[in-house]
Amino acid sequence: MLFSPINSNFYKKKNLDKTNPYNGLENDISSLRNDGNILLISDFNVRTSNNQAIILSNHSNPNPLWLDKDPTLASRYKRSSEDLGENMFGSKLVKLSSAQDLIICNGLKRRPNSSKMTCVHGLGSSVVDYVISDLPLYNEIINFDILNDHEPNSVHTPLLITLNFVMHRVPT
Repeated sequence: MLFSPINSNFYKKKNLDKTNPYNGLENDISSLRNDGNILLISDFNVRTSNNQAIILSNHSNPNPLWLDKDPTLASRYKRSSEDLGENMFGSKLVKLSSAQDLIICNGLKRRPNSSKMTCVHGLGSSVVDYVISDLPLYNEIINFDILNDHEPNSVHTPLLITLNFVMHRVPT
């Protein structure tokens, strides 16, 4: 999945609503949520600074976790990013994460190597590539690193994520 930057003319050319860039993604998440866990890994082309979703609820536990109200939870899910920039689409991605009970995994204390820049080029560096998951899947992330090396023809650094999960065969 790739999203065009906020200053792109892509939205105008395709007659898309620039004020709601994640409308289709939100609909997909809502329709797929009952089929399993949600994991998004993408070049979102946004900057979120250290912002995090503020409400999480596990669908097996309907009581929401208000990250901005509980200091222990806030500390556990607090992000620390090398990129302190934020833009409008970044704010919308954080709101989408909150609305869909997703956590932004970049920069969490539990994974210190996930706070590095993901886009490095001559005009500067930023975090625009994100790993975002629901809470149950987040708890199955064994490792998340942003690697230092990248392909010569790319300005993006690779994201390396290792998950612990068990596959179940569905009878045919």
